[in-house]
Amino acid sequence: AGGGRPGPVRSVEEKLLQFLLSSADEPPAVEELPPVEAFLDSSWRNIYSIYLALYGETGQRPKPEAVLAKLPQAGEEVDRVARLLLEGATGLRPGELDEAMLQLRRRWQQQRLRELSVQIAEAQRGGEQEKLERLLAEKTALSRVLHGRAGS
Repeated sequence: AGGGRPGPVRSVEEKLLQFLLSSADEPPAVEELPPVEAFLDSSWRNIYSIYLALYGETGQRPKPEAVLAKLPQAGEEVDRVARLLLEGATGLRPGELDEAMLQLRRRWQQQRLRELSVQIAEAQRGGEQEKLERLLAEKTALSRVLHGRAGS
């Protein structure tokens, strides 16, 4: 692929999955990968959750065929995995893996903070003290992680 038009703009989810499924490089350990909830697109999230489950079961990078076997026989997810595999390991350049994982994790943490704010307001209105304390503790811990890891 020479100097033709550039490829399509890829989401960070797509880039990470392309690396995980296609790269010859060793993937990060399961516990270092972002949570499934960090994937906002439902099709990418489903593919990633299958990848994570297989990786967690075996302790080794799942083969693309194993991921495909767990997907519905036809549909958007199979098409997406097939496209990633056809394109090969072009999703992330060296050094971009950590950045992509951090971006996904931070985006999910910010989304979770917004959800917690709504849930805290609902718990306050409903007078649910135990739930309120649990939500506030989660929000405080998440804020510390998101804003510089103070206090850890």
